[in-house]
Amino acid sequence: MKCSVKVKALISAAAVVGLIFAIGGCKGLAKPKEIDLTQYVRTSFFGYDTVGKLEYSFDYDELMDDMEDMKIKFDDDDVEGTVKLTPDKVDGLSNGDKVKFEMDVKGRLEKRIDAVFIYDDFDVKVSGLKERTLFDPFEYVDVLFLGTSPQGYVMFEPKGSSPVPNINYMADDGDSYRTYKNGDVVTITAYCQDYKDLGDACSELGYELVSNTKECTFMSREEYVASLDQIDPILINELTEHGIDIFYSKTNWLDDEVIDAIDYCGVYFLCLNDGLDAYYGRNSNYLYIVYMITVTNPNETLHYFYYVRYMDILTRPNGSCDVYNINDVDYPYGSTYSGDTVWSEGKRSFYYVGYPDVNTLYNKVIVPQSEDYTIETNVFE
Repeated sequence: MKCSVKVKALISAAAVVGLIFAIGGCKGLAKPKEIDLTQYVRTSFFGYDTVGKLEYSFDYDELMDDMEDMKIKFDDDDVEGTVKLTPDKVDGLSNGDKVKFEMDVKGRLEKRIDAVFIYDDFDVKVSGLKERTLFDPFEYVDVLFLGTSPQGYVMFEPKGSSPVPNINYMADDGDSYRTYKNGDVVTITAYCQDYKDLGDACSELGYELVSNTKECTFMSREEYVASLDQIDPILINELTEHGIDIFYSKTNWLDDEVIDAIDYCGVYFLCLNDGLDAYYGRNSNYLYIVYMITVTNPNETLHYFYYVRYMDILTRPNGSCDVYNINDVDYPYGSTYSGDTVWSEGKRSFYYVGYPDVNTLYNKVIVPQSEDYTIETNVFE
């Protein structure tokens, strides 16, 4: 049986509709555009190697320009502020470091825009940081060891022009009362006068701080003698003669009194104990030169003991010994009312400022100082 024209027309119409449907269905299933969001991350590094800093941003303008070129429909509000970047560090960077970024995207970007957005955590390598010049603050100061060991002290004298300004120096945390002996280790600290961290101050100016501390060994030109065997016998002989002159200059004699002899009996040497500081009235060391005086008066010939005390015996750089001030001396004082006198009784009374024996001199003059001083002696009667 032949199909009518009408039937043929209906068949043809159905084929056209099916074709249109097929074409329309294919268009609706077209693959969405893919966009890699990491390509819109902008990073830059500035500052100096090891203390560099990171700046970063997301370029929304370029993303939207590319989406327009791709004929993707969007509103600005659907795009801006949708990407969050979180780097694991932003400062203290060195060339070659890797900064890890976490990237999070808000849901509205993917829900409202017909596109596939690709993103994931990623790394950025640090580069382009300037190299820093090493800075040693101790190149710009002279450390001066002054005074006399073991009562020495430290001072500082600027040297040259430091490229990092406002630097001060202190010894052992700024303990201004501390004294030093030769061989002591001194810790010098450099710090900013305005209390800014010195390392930060250097970094801001493009320098890398070598160290803000330095150890050095205290060594003064002079040193107080610490033991009797350090004293040159030549000095003791000189002081013995000088002490005799002191004796004569401080004693008044009557016409019927005669000095028969002044005999050297040895010395007491007192050295200030470790851990104690010298001050007025407590010196680093004392040297007592002891004499036996033989005197004749109308009553008798008698002996008594006398001393002349010198203080601060020191050694010079050439190895010789000296006394800090030869005229700064002490000796027995007394009067008829003093216990430090020796009497001669007879038709007339005579008294002499001194001690009847060495033991009395030692107990009255030397022993009271034994708490602060180490005592050595070679005194004989």
